[in-house]
Amino acid sequence: MPWWLRIAGKLVLSRLPVPYAWWRWIGLFRHGRLAGDVERRSNGFAFHVGNYRQRDGAMPRSVVEIGPGDSVGTALFAKAAGAERIWLVDSGRFAVDDPGHYRAALARIAALGGTPPPLSAPGGLDAVLAATGAVYRTDGIAALGDIADSSVDLVFSHAVLEHLPRAQFDRFLHESLRILRPGGVCSHTIDLQDHLGGALNHLRFSRHFWEHPAISRSGFYTNRLRYSEICTRARVRGFDVTVQRLSRWKRPPTPRRVLAAEFRALSDDELAVAGFTMVLIKPL
Repeated sequence: MPWWLRIAGKLVLSRLPVPYAWWRWIGLFRHGRLAGDVERRSNGFAFHVGNYRQRDGAMPRSVVEIGPGDSVGTALFAKAAGAERIWLVDSGRFAVDDPGHYRAALARIAALGGTPPPLSAPGGLDAVLAATGAVYRTDGIAALGDIADSSVDLVFSHAVLEHLPRAQFDRFLHESLRILRPGGVCSHTIDLQDHLGGALNHLRFSRHFWEHPAISRSGFYTNRLRYSEICTRARVRGFDVTVQRLSRWKRPPTPRRVLAAEFRALSDDELAVAGFTMVLIKPL
């Protein structure tokens, strides 16, 4: 389906009085992938913990996942890895109450040689939160305000930060720095593609149009912050910044001539960055 038809379709469909669970069921609007998702979530958690351990050596005792999406299964992986305090922070209550999904997560933990937390029957979302002591907040960045200063070892996310509203991005960095202990780590994988077909078609539009509430509530919004700007904002906030897993196109996939003026001025090197993992460290 062409990118412009995706925009038109989602603009219309997102205004229908249909609950998110139904959209997820037909696969139109989803916060992450759920089917066959357990291994990916397990590997993602291990990857971000690995970024932490490269700098600290030990396992993190307190973790915050930003944007868990359709599952609170990360709480199970974190608990099995020894985390004592777990927060899952999202902008809505998107996680499924599916015992089968969470039993699959327990099986994955056992297969990797871990000890799965015991779940009470039937084993849905509430059972996961009870077994792990995790706090599941669905009020977005405001939830970070209730976490104490210097109390968190690791903050992490996967393909989430590009969806933060542009106006809230610096506040998110500020709150992350505040809640991290000195030496604590943020590990974020960021996707800079357009979420409409894997190019840069979202850069065609003016900021006035793109930041309009009609766009931001339609399921394809990203803040359009580019690689260098994201890293610069993190440094300005006080983080030490390193980058890994930098993914590039050979050349920008969308012609420069069709981009909005603010993006036409960017270099080819900047426009060719499709995604990266950013590791932020709070200085001692």
